[in-house]
Amino acid sequence: MSRGRFWQGRGGKAAVGLVLVQIAVQALFVALLLLGESTRLGFMALYLPRHPMALGATLALGLALLARRRALAAVQGAVTVFVVVGVMGLHLHGEGAPPTVPVRLASYNVYFGKIDRPRLDQEIEDAFADVVVLQAAYDSLGDRLRKRFPDRVVHQEHELLLLSRLPLIEVEVPPIDAIEGEQRPMFVTYVLEARGRRFAVVNLHPFSPRHALFGEGDFAADVRVREAQVEMAMASARRRGLPFVVAGDTNLPEWSAIARRHFAGLTDAFADAGFGFGYTFPAKRPWMRIDRVLLGPDVRAVDARVAATGSPPASDHRMLFVVLDVAR
Repeated sequence: MSRGRFWQGRGGKAAVGLVLVQIAVQALFVALLLLGESTRLGFMALYLPRHPMALGATLALGLALLARRRALAAVQGAVTVFVVVGVMGLHLHGEGAPPTVPVRLASYNVYFGKIDRPRLDQEIEDAFADVVVLQAAYDSLGDRLRKRFPDRVVHQEHELLLLSRLPLIEVEVPPIDAIEGEQRPMFVTYVLEARGRRFAVVNLHPFSPRHALFGEGDFAADVRVREAQVEMAMASARRRGLPFVVAGDTNLPEWSAIARRHFAGLTDAFADAGFGFGYTFPAKRPWMRIDRVLLGPDVRAVDARVAATGSPPASDHRMLFVVLDVAR
């Protein structure tokens, strides 16, 4: 049988069947993402790698083209674009207009310095950032950075650390017992000043979902605690009526229902000014965008990018670097 006859006959019918099954699987996965943390299956789907979905969509598009089913190929082409852009989170914006009051900010989960502490120090220095917010900092990191950067402000509260060239005006640390199960603050709010303009930066690192994902903790309690922490952090960000930035390891991927509820109305810096997927975790072969910088009113993103990592990486996350413009 010739190749053309194969695709016109049984091969073509099989290809159509496979494409339709793939579309149904994609639709089911998107439905789970929309449910997010409201169900256990949706919760688990949020943290799955999404590359297999793109691979499946691309192969299905090839099958539809080989089967010469134009209408099906058009539908599958639209599905493939949606998977790459909507599900995987491809962003194609790039740098914006030059800032009036530029602030270079870096956010980095340093994994308690478990991999390579000297290289972490060097990566922080090489960022050339005005403001660095660190999550999962080890206890002595603050003292270490004070010695290395004597001209900067260093503030450490448990695992959350600020390193700043800008003046630190105010610090808010939430009470540890404000939320069930907390043993350390999951956010700290700083008020900084850039060229006479004050703005708030919330360093955020809510409870990790990994215990619930691996069956080591109660799913409902895990979600409830993380949402309460995010809700309290957002209230702190808005309380002063200043321009604000929320930065850190949010532990909330794109499509998270918690993120949709509490980050509504904010601008995601990478989505607005980044180019690519913006994946930051795991560092070696990242496939998840949980390290984020979110902007309130009167702050815009000029540029956003994920730093390259060494081999082996110095942390299990990659650093996120953003150039901001504080408008007032």
